Amino acid sequence: MRDEAAVRLELSRRFIAAIQSDQMGAMLGQMTVAFTPPAEGLSDEQQAALRRATAAATAQMSTRLFDAMAPIYADIFTLEELSGLVAFYESDIGRSMMTKNYAAAPRITEVVVGMMPEMMQGMADSICKDLGCTAEERAQMDAAIAASPYGSENAAPAPASRKSN
Repeated sequence: MRDEAAVRLELSRRFIAAIQSDQMGAMLGQMTVAFTPPAEGLSDEQQAALRRATAAATAQMSTRLFDAMAPIYADIFTLEELSGLVAFYESDIGRSMMTKNYAAAPRITEVVVGMMPEMMQGMADSICKDLGCTAEERAQMDAAIAASPYGSENAAPAPASRKSN
């Protein structure tokens, strides 16, 4: 019988493959781009090149991250847990769930981006409560938030509800 640690490592790698880590890396790249504000002083062409490079670098880094995760999962999950995870994520339902999670990701990103102005205002409220902002300081914060890529002036509209199977 093989060493249990080796079996857990093999199962960890199967688990990571089953959660479609290649798609997850691409999704992380897209999300990183979505949450990275435009760099000032760059042309539209340079901005586009920066977005492409950011997405590619994030996806590439994700591959290395997933490779590094396998021994960690092998260490923290039991053989029984890893076997169960692999069985689920390699099943038809598990694969469908992962595919649909990735299909939903752009829409979820839109929702998160739409929530950013409220979150930023909440952060400003908390900072001012903790530090006792003057009216002028709060006005400066509000102006900076409104002008930011995720401020109320630039917030993306909420996505329309869509359903697909």
